[in-house]
Amino acid sequence: MKLISFFTILVLFGVTVAFAQLELLLPGVYHETHLEEQEFRTYQLPVGPFRNGKVKTVSVDGEVVKRAWRVISENDTTTTLMDSLRKQTEAAEFKSIFDCDTDQCGGFDFRFHGEIFLAPKMHIDLGNYKFLSAERKQGNEREYLSLVVSRGGNSLFLQLTFIGPPAQLNLKTKSSNKVAESVLEPKNTLMETVAELLEKYGSAVLSDIEFEVGSGELKGEDYLSLSDLSQYLKSNTKVNIALVGHTDSEGDTDRNMELSKERADSVSMVLISKFEVNPSQVNSYGIGPLSPRVSNLNATSRSMNRRVEVILLNSK
Repeated sequence: MKLISFFTILVLFGVTVAFAQLELLLPGVYHETHLEEQEFRTYQLPVGPFRNGKVKTVSVDGEVVKRAWRVISENDTTTTLMDSLRKQTEAAEFKSIFDCDTDQCGGFDFRFHGEIFLAPKMHIDLGNYKFLSAERKQGNEREYLSLVVSRGGNSLFLQLTFIGPPAQLNLKTKSSNKVAESVLEPKNTLMETVAELLEKYGSAVLSDIEFEVGSGELKGEDYLSLSDLSQYLKSNTKVNIALVGHTDSEGDTDRNMELSKERADSVSMVLISKFEVNPSQVNSYGIGPLSPRVSNLNATSRSMNRRVEVILLNSK
């Protein structure tokens, strides 16, 4: 009671009291994929599902901070991660406004009506994601946040959006995995993602592969997915794989067929020349826009369709 009275007095006399720090405990090893800070503006916070052509939102004002993480955890699911985050935000006095999973949110349409980062900053499995929006009050001050959780391979993806007083976000993150504390470069823990997907599903999207626009030339040099794939092939010398290039449906179909093959060939060359994979284990194909993951109706969907997949073939 004394503590409540103290805060009440401070508010009555116009003294600003800082919100308690929000510390998120994430399962497994993680790394931040993106941070974006925006000046004071009005933000449309989702507070209901997608229905009748729109998502129900409320207008809230404040500085907007968006952060996204990739979490490597073999045992956790979108459900266990969101349950943990919900408890942690509630412990920090955030009250839930809207809480939903894929179908309750409105499925495919809900995801594309929010300010959610595109891949590779944030990956959304349109058949498996969860969302939470919440509010925290202190006197006349208000803070809002939203959380989006999804999965890609054996990685969980999380985006937090904060809306509140300028420079107010007081957020820290740490891992519940003690091994993570000694990892200098958490991204290195992405090893074995592709191998596990191949063993479980027989295929995997090489999600960290990027190309120059309209070109088969790879961007960058360090691809953890290829490092993992090469180790898998060297440990399983009787295994054959197919690298399959895909494009969106924009532009000339014949050129897209060529481009998808060029990109699959580029990945194949890196595996063989840089990672010293046996050429007899690798085959490359291009099927252009013929096998989309989602529709090609908007830029976000098209970006998901532009990809190279690895498919496990029969052993030699």
